[in-house]
Amino acid sequence: MARNKFDVDERLETPFDFRHLKRVGVYIGKHKWKMLLALLLSALASVTSLAVPKITQTVMDVAVPQKNVDLLLKMALALMGIIVVGIVYICEAASVILQVGYFKLTHGKRLFKMAPIHHHFEKCGWSEIKIVGVFSLITLIAGAISLLGL
Repeated sequence: MARNKFDVDERLETPFDFRHLKRVGVYIGKHKWKMLLALLLSALASVTSLAVPKITQTVMDVAVPQKNVDLLLKMALALMGIIVVGIVYICEAASVILQVGYFKLTHGKRLFKMAPIHHHFEKCGWSEIKIVGVFSLITLIAGAISLLGL
């Protein structure tokens, strides 16, 4: 199989078989509700982040020219809600930014063992299941806080 050559198409060594999905289903079966909740929360965070350009457009085109403070406050609260829901994604991105900045400022020292932050936790000995569980719980709590704020 050709690797790392963009002019050659890769082919599967074995053709795709639906029996593979059944085997994965056995492992997923125990945690299906947790996985479904994590996928749902991730989808919710992704969809709400799509509202940011519309909020910005409304603020710039309507609220600011008309000096509508009430609409401006509503848009600011909506934006804050989106930030709260996406806190895990923001922390992931911020950990990379901090790691690179600190590395350059200190000429080689690191702030985290590895960036993004979930890799740091892996290096600290956390299992992937624990990391996903904790991050999903944080997203769930942030989503609940965001809904309570609305």
